[in-house]
Amino acid sequence: MNPIDSVPKTQIRPPIVNQKLLARPQLVERVTAAVRQHKLTVITAPAGFGKTTLAVAVTQALENVPIAWVRLSETENEVPAFMHAVVSAWHHLYPHQFANTRGILQNRTRAHWELSPVLGTFVNELLTIEAPLAVLILDDYQRIHSPAVHQGVEALLEKSPPHVRLVLTSRTQPPLPISRLRLRGDVALFDLHDLEFTREEIQAYFQEIWGIALTPAEGELLLQRTGGWVASLHLFALALQQGDSTNRLQDVMRGASRSNHLVYELLAEEVFLRQPPEIREFLIHTAILSELTPQLCRAVLPQKKGADLLETVARRNLFLLPQEGALRYRYHDLFREFLQHRLATRSPEFIRELHRRAGEAHPDPAEKIRHFLVAEEWTHAAKVLVQEGEKLLVEGHMQLVEEWIEKLPPALVRQTPELQYLRGISALHQGDFTTARKWLHQAQAGFHAQKNEAAEGQALLQLANYYSAMHNAKRTLFYLKKALTKPLQPYQQVQAHITATWMHIYSQGLRTHAHTDLAEALRITRQSGDPIAHTILGHQLRAPVLFSQLGIRPFERYCREVLQQFGDDRPTPAVVGALCLLNVILLLKGRPEEAQHLRRNAQRLIPRLGYPVYIAIGLDITECWDGMFHGDYDRVERYWQQHLPFYERTEGQRQWLVSFLSLRGLAFHLAGNREAFQEVVAHMQRELVPRDLPENHIATETLLGISLMQQQQWRDAEAVWQRAIERLESAPHGILLANPYVWLAHYYLTRGWKRQAREVMEALFHQYNMKEMGGILLREGEIVLPLLELLGNTPAVQHVMRLWNRIRRPRAVPIPRSVETLSPREMEVLRLIAAGARNYEIADQLCISLRTVKAHVSRILAKLNVQSRTQAVARAQHLQIL
Repeated sequence: MNPIDSVPKTQIRPPIVNQKLLARPQLVERVTAAVRQHKLTVITAPAGFGKTTLAVAVTQALENVPIAWVRLSETENEVPAFMHAVVSAWHHLYPHQFANTRGILQNRTRAHWELSPVLGTFVNELLTIEAPLAVLILDDYQRIHSPAVHQGVEALLEKSPPHVRLVLTSRTQPPLPISRLRLRGDVALFDLHDLEFTREEIQAYFQEIWGIALTPAEGELLLQRTGGWVASLHLFALALQQGDSTNRLQDVMRGASRSNHLVYELLAEEVFLRQPPEIREFLIHTAILSELTPQLCRAVLPQKKGADLLETVARRNLFLLPQEGALRYRYHDLFREFLQHRLATRSPEFIRELHRRAGEAHPDPAEKIRHFLVAEEWTHAAKVLVQEGEKLLVEGHMQLVEEWIEKLPPALVRQTPELQYLRGISALHQGDFTTARKWLHQAQAGFHAQKNEAAEGQALLQLANYYSAMHNAKRTLFYLKKALTKPLQPYQQVQAHITATWMHIYSQGLRTHAHTDLAEALRITRQSGDPIAHTILGHQLRAPVLFSQLGIRPFERYCREVLQQFGDDRPTPAVVGALCLLNVILLLKGRPEEAQHLRRNAQRLIPRLGYPVYIAIGLDITECWDGMFHGDYDRVERYWQQHLPFYERTEGQRQWLVSFLSLRGLAFHLAGNREAFQEVVAHMQRELVPRDLPENHIATETLLGISLMQQQQWRDAEAVWQRAIERLESAPHGILLANPYVWLAHYYLTRGWKRQAREVMEALFHQYNMKEMGGILLREGEIVLPLLELLGNTPAVQHVMRLWNRIRRPRAVPIPRSVETLSPREMEVLRLIAAGARNYEIADQLCISLRTVKAHVSRILAKLNVQSRTQAVARAQHLQIL
């Protein structure tokens, strides 16, 4: 069973309204109209004022409108658990939708939990609801006290599609940006004064529902004493119905306090004490239950008459709220509080026994644990925790599992490595790394002592995850190696090998060690066919792996196998990851048209996955490459104007900001926009930190060298490029974002040092297999051609030249209404003139002499029939040549 399916259905369905309620059509109409008009509707009032009843009435008034209902509890104070409940409510309405969000929720249990990818996918799936209006109701929102959940609700309000509405019922005003929402007209508020019964409604309530006629004076007296509080009116009606005096209302009123709470207690005492002994006993015994069913009532009642008495209590209208399903109820919160208080004061010694009985009978694991803990049945609670703990963690109950374990006797926890393991991974998921390390080490030692090899393997994997989070590659690899000696599941083996791969990548072992783990991950996934293993590789097989000793071919073959097996239109990590990686491979191979087809498909599917960060990064890099391959630098800038804020705002993506800025900066330089280029270099230097990703250092140093060259600081530029090349020896994937070899060789050639330029290019071809990834040389533009000519007519150079001629071969541009054409070189000069470059800058950029530049400029002016450079640019723009 999918863990998300374990959310109780009574929690995600509107409760059945008690028939002894007065219809309030005017109020229902007002709230219904508000829901239609506002993104958020908030109903706040103390307990017993009919908030939930009103919300149910609104659902009935909104005919043919899909409404997802979540009755919140304390367990939804963790964002994963909250999202599980909300998504489950929508999935209940649409069983064939929301599969992507549910999949992300399930697959995000082994990493630090982030809301944004889940929320992004969820919002996109809300868009698929074909209805003019859709409503999510969060009942009992006062139970939420987690700032993270409040922030999640705020984000949901901001991102939800226009047709989606949110309704909250709460005893207190929720800590949401109500003022801001009011200014925008996005919120409607209903409070105590809206829900209070008027005198006329009080009289109608007693007459129509209870058959008790009140005079206007009695109705006014009840209004003054109860404040229109429907719960207390219900209690008065019960007391009057059971009374034997015509003056009963005055008798009851005579001693009542004006305090709603005291009025409630007085009347509850009267109602409770007037019940037969067996009903009083039933009420007291069942007060510990969060939900009443015949099975549970039989378990806690000594006479085992639970089912019969449950029906009797329901008929007597004793504050039982019916739930969906046969004979399933819960007490009104205030009445339950009263009963629990009475149980605690009259029979405290019996409470543990009742909870023990309930724990043994309850079908829900979380409720079993709760009851056993109150009963101090530590062994039973621990047993259920061990059996169900990982599933509860998958459902998002990390803090709850932690709290439960802390309530157990320390000696029992010390003797039970399974509990230590749960405590450790709970802390790891919450980012409490110190606590996680302590408990996971204890669990691993305990499993080892028990000779429980499978469990020890899981603990070792989690220890590796801990050390990976701490950026300790040596310790991570140590624990992964140990874990792989244990009997792991195929997907766990794949996770271990791919994690080891990334440790090698970032500990200078990509070309020496990573290929072994990569080959094993591919082999195990193929042989097992495990869909979880395919999902793991979908997230983890990214462009840097192409630079291991395995080369490109095994990964191209794997990607094509995945697309053949699963299709290329399924929004799963395996499929989208394969599309993205194959797109990178085809660009490296110089086949941008095929790559673009795959990339467009992946870009269409990735929103339904919630934009997993590393897949999104690969798509953004290659979109920029494609523009640069074709010399379309304006397209690169437009793309980054759209996407750059996302990388600046989002923590997970921000670590890649420097690398992406390098692509933007290179595009500015190649387009001749010197000022914008210098601004990007300065931005990169501000963002870079000493312990940054190696590719960020390589990218920054490469562009800094170009900047220094522009400033004619030749020696400094040379030193910076050489340092970047040294970094590439241990982080060869850095060439994906910047190529210091090309720029150092270009510098040597412009200085007339052909031998040094040739040696640098020979080193580049020696380090990288240009027959597999020659397309990477297309990114740097025109400066590459004279550098290739230095290398002679070798097969690798011929291959790159063929790619160049097919993709980047410049063509003459005809001048409209003229017999003249501008040659490819003249077009390059004209573009640089339009970018504001001076003659010496054009000469430096195109590696030609100043005299040749002047000759090109003269011919351009003559062909365009103008007298100045400014007129030439204006004329070319008018003719749409530029």
